[in-house]
Amino acid sequence: MAGNQTAPTRAKRDNHPLWVKQRFFVIPATLQRHLKNAPEEVQQILCSIVSRIVTATKKNPEHFANILSTEFKNSIGSDYHDYLDILHEWRIVDINNRYSNAEGKEFPKSYRLYPSANAAAKVIVSFNKKVIQPLRDESDLTNDVAKFVHQNLKRIAVRENLLPQANPIDEVEAINSAVKVYWGKFNVHYSPHAKRLFHTAITMPKIARRNLILKADASVPLFEYDVKSCMPVILLGLIKDPAERATLTALLSGDIYTTIANEQGITKIRDDIKDDFLIFLNGGIRNYVYTFFHQHLPTLADWALRGKGAKKGMAWYGQNIEARIMAQEVPRHINQPGIPITKQNYSNTLICGGNPDEGILYIPMHDGWLGIERDEQRIASVVRNEFHRHLGYWVGITKTKLENDKETILVKGAPPDASQVADE
Repeated sequence: MAGNQTAPTRAKRDNHPLWVKQRFFVIPATLQRHLKNAPEEVQQILCSIVSRIVTATKKNPEHFANILSTEFKNSIGSDYHDYLDILHEWRIVDINNRYSNAEGKEFPKSYRLYPSANAAAKVIVSFNKKVIQPLRDESDLTNDVAKFVHQNLKRIAVRENLLPQANPIDEVEAINSAVKVYWGKFNVHYSPHAKRLFHTAITMPKIARRNLILKADASVPLFEYDVKSCMPVILLGLIKDPAERATLTALLSGDIYTTIANEQGITKIRDDIKDDFLIFLNGGIRNYVYTFFHQHLPTLADWALRGKGAKKGMAWYGQNIEARIMAQEVPRHINQPGIPITKQNYSNTLICGGNPDEGILYIPMHDGWLGIERDEQRIASVVRNEFHRHLGYWVGITKTKLENDKETILVKGAPPDASQVADE
């Protein structure tokens, strides 16, 4: 509401980047001809609905995507059904009205573009905002870790001139994510089940993170660090049979995901193989990952099918261990004074970049973290020690420069009997 704006906010209106002063949507070109005679407010509503469906179905446009009714209701109002009906009549949006299965389990209705709309070129449309209203941070800072992560997120900003993206869908997603970071809408909170820590940097698409910069010094590059094959490593904690443990350990010496796919004759990108891996763990689905496990790791395959390993399933077990290490133990270690570090690590903390007075930059990202090179050796030492303490395995860690998505190996993984320490 304009009446709720402070004088400083009004005075700064022209200083905001263009992507803050406008709303951007991605729509099929076939929608544009329907919008010509509609009032601008109606155009925005229709574009917002379609854009949400386009981004929700980006990975598999031919499949329906579940979207909560509250998403539409909160942004449009209780009459959102009327606008969906119009889009359906225009053959822009295809609606699957089912919201329950044979057992009565309810789920959100699902949507996709009609084939003709999906086949059309995707274009970006924008509308000027009548009011530049800051977004409200809805963080739930319930403990010391959440507060620590929130403080670290506040050290992150977004570049004013956003980097170009590969396509209009990525472009709009990157802009919408940038707006959240611009206003400090970090939304730090825990999930209700495995107590995983979520925030805006995690929920934004990977391509959008290219625009993140260190607020204190934009010339210092940000990196995303990842524990290599984190979920398969965590499965070591479930194995009692020495032979199966040896088998899994041997698989971890390479890339277990591509090994599975290659043996099963699957041609997919690595991220899709990881998704299939999690589908198998989550529901014991008999896909090609199950076939591989059944042949090489039969006990784990049986556990997945029967839902053993944890009361809520193997995936829940893995996420719980991951969250305990990366979003509880590691941040508490690095946020406490007096952590022993070697002379080598101490020298590495002096790599240029970042303000030493602000402490280590650590933003947990499920199975990794966002940070800068100055801190990477010290954090990696803590991460590897914690994984070894829980699972008896020295994990490998990769680093990816956010700006150009260039990945390198920070440290290789090693079997549990390797004669090394994590901070070598």
